[in-house]
Amino acid sequence: PTRRSSDLVFLYKDSSDRFIATVHTPRITAGEIAPLQVRQITGIGAFLDWGLEKDLLLPFRQQTGKLEEGLYYPVALYVDKSDRLAATMWIDKYIKGTDPDEKRKQKSLIILQADAENVYIRIQRMGGSLPYSDKADPEIIQRDFGLSKNAFKRAVGVLYKARRLIIHDDGTLELL
Repeated sequence: PTRRSSDLVFLYKDSSDRFIATVHTPRITAGEIAPLQVRQITGIGAFLDWGLEKDLLLPFRQQTGKLEEGLYYPVALYVDKSDRLAATMWIDKYIKGTDPDEKRKQKSLIILQADAENVYIRIQRMGGSLPYSDKADPEIIQRDFGLSKNAFKRAVGVLYKARRLIIHDDGTLELL
């Protein structure tokens, strides 16, 4: 017999150790790395949108810096001591391969995806346009986006190539 996608389920445990079965596919599975969006920050950590009904916990001790709701962060999915799925920002050991250059490229690509989404979200929060270009002072870019000028330029390039923003003749940026 052939398998239909409706025959497949994803199983995981909730905070009460009950198994939950879903036909939805998560954005990340155990051992993988992906940029996920922070939905909520609580007293036990951040909860991330991973495409399922229940959000994924990123405990405080697994965070590498301050997080902001609505932004994306590169995380890996692991099984914690209580046998539940959780996220970690300590992603280096989850990057596949043995070649150091290839591992750096993989990490850079994941971070670049998160940076591009965050630049898009921050420009949305600024009303959909930015009164300056990627040629602005590095201090302004750091203040508004929390990124180096080079990281900001790479993120803008990703968004431009994906046709998610336009660059006007005067260098200002506007979301599409």
